[in-house]
Amino acid sequence: MNPIAARWYFLALAVAGLAAAFIPWMYANRRQLSKKELQAAKELWCSRHILDYDIKLQVEDGEKRVSLVRVRKGSMTDVMD
Repeated sequence: MNPIAARWYFLALAVAGLAAAFIPWMYANRRQLSKKELQAAKELWCSRHILDYDIKLQVEDGEKRVSLVRVRKGSMTDVMD
């Protein structure tokens, strides 16, 4: 491979690597709620007076843990791992 072709190859490889890092970061950043949106969602939830629901929580701090929390009549009744 001649030196000019090698430079273009590594430049294309660097651009692809940057895109591979930047695109998922941008996607995840856009999915997060702002404080204003979070407050609006909380007010909507409270205005509906929802007392019975299930929430699936996923926590990733080194290992992935999933828990199911059941709330009945406004109080937590079960937590299942």
